[in-house]
Amino acid sequence: MTALCDDLRVVELPGSVAASFCGALLAGVGAHVIKLEPPEGDPLRNEPALFTAVNGGKSSRVVDPHDTRALDAAAADADVVLVGTGGDDVFLADRLVERWLGADPALVVTWISPFGRSGPLAGWASSDLVQLAMSLWLQATGRPEREPLAVGGRLAELVPGLAAASATLMALRARTLTGRGQIVDVSQQEALLLCQPYFELFHAYTGTERTRNGMPFPMTIVPAADGHLGVNVLTQNQWELLCAFTGRVDLLEDPRLATPADRLPHAAELTETFAAWAADKPKAATFLEGQSWRIPLGYVPRLGEVTGMEQHVARGFFTTVPGPDGAPVALPTVPFLVDGARSPAAPAPALGQERPAPPARRAVTSDGTAPLDRGPLTGVKLLDLSMFWSGPLTAGLFAQYGAEVVKVESVQRVDGWRGLAGLPGIERSNLFNGVNLNKRGITLDLTSDRGRELLRPLVEQADVLIENFSPRVMANFGLTDDVLLAWNPRLVILSMPAFGLTGPWRDFVGFAPTIEQLSGLPELTGYPDGPPALSGNSLADPCAGLAGSFALLATLHSGRTGVHIDLSQLEALTSLVAPELVHEQLTGSPLPRRGCRDLACAPQNVYPTAGDDRWIVLGAPTETAWAALASVAGRGWEADERFATAAARRAHVAELDAAIAEWTAGHDAAELAARLQAAGVPAAPVLRPAQLDDDGHLRARGSRQVLAREHVPTVPYTVLPFKFSATPGRIDRPAPTLGQHNAEVLALPDDELASLRAARVIGETIEL
Repeated sequence: MTALCDDLRVVELPGSVAASFCGALLAGVGAHVIKLEPPEGDPLRNEPALFTAVNGGKSSRVVDPHDTRALDAAAADADVVLVGTGGDDVFLADRLVERWLGADPALVVTWISPFGRSGPLAGWASSDLVQLAMSLWLQATGRPEREPLAVGGRLAELVPGLAAASATLMALRARTLTGRGQIVDVSQQEALLLCQPYFELFHAYTGTERTRNGMPFPMTIVPAADGHLGVNVLTQNQWELLCAFTGRVDLLEDPRLATPADRLPHAAELTETFAAWAADKPKAATFLEGQSWRIPLGYVPRLGEVTGMEQHVARGFFTTVPGPDGAPVALPTVPFLVDGARSPAAPAPALGQERPAPPARRAVTSDGTAPLDRGPLTGVKLLDLSMFWSGPLTAGLFAQYGAEVVKVESVQRVDGWRGLAGLPGIERSNLFNGVNLNKRGITLDLTSDRGRELLRPLVEQADVLIENFSPRVMANFGLTDDVLLAWNPRLVILSMPAFGLTGPWRDFVGFAPTIEQLSGLPELTGYPDGPPALSGNSLADPCAGLAGSFALLATLHSGRTGVHIDLSQLEALTSLVAPELVHEQLTGSPLPRRGCRDLACAPQNVYPTAGDDRWIVLGAPTETAWAALASVAGRGWEADERFATAAARRAHVAELDAAIAEWTAGHDAAELAARLQAAGVPAAPVLRPAQLDDDGHLRARGSRQVLAREHVPTVPYTVLPFKFSATPGRIDRPAPTLGQHNAEVLALPDDELASLRAARVIGETIEL
């Protein structure tokens, strides 16, 4: 793949995992990224696997933090400066950035921080666990009878880094059109909120809070002979196939199990049934056999097995590069191909190792008159043929920041998320309504000649087309690349199937749990005394959606047209497990499942508070934080020899956790977290969906906006996860009702529209 962003020069300040990963993604599409490091190196070098995983392809330049001239010289050639706060700010980023923006009004500064640069919580101390608690991730994961569970790995930092890469490219598009740079304010909390399936809308629509359920059947993980198998069923047809495949056709005669709704009360029983069936089955072979039946089975590879999975090998997803000690390490590439090619990954730099730089930064020549009144993507036209979550999220981000997005469904096949509703009816889905803001919606039967004829002028006018069907569907519609590019030679097509458009698994069936199982993430997620676990957030979908946004924006930045982007949802999620994959390669040892604990820090965990299923997270990563925690608690812990040093606290972590839990149990979670934060202790209540409605911080940042929509209550929606200082996005349209904009978009006479409705080529209802 020709580098998409090889004209970009990026300067990255040290100390932040999120900023480092953002920089690595930009380097992965060709940008020249210079990591400024103090003489002792980025603090992240103290974790070799993590540093290796999030710094591939960069240069390293050693700069004295007090050498103003050297720092200014680095910024003078940059298009973008990446700043991450919440880590070790060795370069005093606030002072630097203020000076650099004053000297260069065309500079783009992407600033990633735990809660954003404004709002009541902007100064809160944070940690991965605090972020998971404040973004509804924690309350969704784990078993209902046990404490909430942290998703494994470093996703609380890597997902915001992925989001920031898209936001950076949006700002660069605005600069190209206006000549102006700006500050891009990326809140880790808001980036993570993109990855929760609109639990707060379910509560707002129904008055009911969804919380963790342990992920039993129909989307679950069960023990197999050599590990764990994923059993996943979404449709009635898949249920019938699963019963036949497992030799349990008797279940089809059980009236208690007739429909998906009937089966839900029996989820635990069905989980045990299929666990008994899987107990003596080899995981990988059973996965392959089940997929040959078109059942979306998965399995959980051990981390050491991931790089050798046949689909990854066939698609060249991993590149072998020298690791920190010179031994070979397999690193993931960016999770997409452009016209069948991808750029290989590159190693992280040694301290002070600079790679050849491109020519000096291009001059910004815009006259500054381009109107970007709806956001940095104003003027982009996008056709969204995708369904469920991944593709609609990509298109939804474009819509929120100014693109003109037309969503295409049909009355024969509405978006599947309409049917997964908080309330009965296709117009009352919290899931659909949360991810399709600002779009116009039409219906077209693409299996008909007339439906394709009506699609053609929309394709001819579009810049981008997105679809996330299995690979055979677009061909079945007659919408192959040859056809689409004949209609519009400058079209950029983004396909987002589960496993990509190539490789031996290209035609396999996969939903978010299937992808999550196969990524290896469940090996890192779970209670220390339990098996691998799924997140409660269907993470594969939103992570693929964010990756799709990045892939599209990088391709649009390159100016390439008439191309097809092939994004694998499996690769998108697997790339976020990179630090743990590298750790096992460097050490030969897998990381254990740790629940909510941090193996390097004690205390750090989730603790009960007053009320039913109410929790707080807190940690003491430094001696200062420990002293503050002990002082707030007032329990004499500072005088206890078991807790006198960090090493002693780690050795006695179970006793320490028990003492903290006894103390927290009598307190209100939010009030106690505020007291601890005031003392400098990273702490947070484990937010529940209802609490987002009254979240003053998100409201102050303009990230919760009340919208009226037919068929559902007028309630707040979570919006605009990135804040642009010069070209902010704008939300003025709720998700479309089915076919709501048929007349407006198709622009046909009333009698022709009526004829099309009668023929069911278009329609506004699924009723016949």
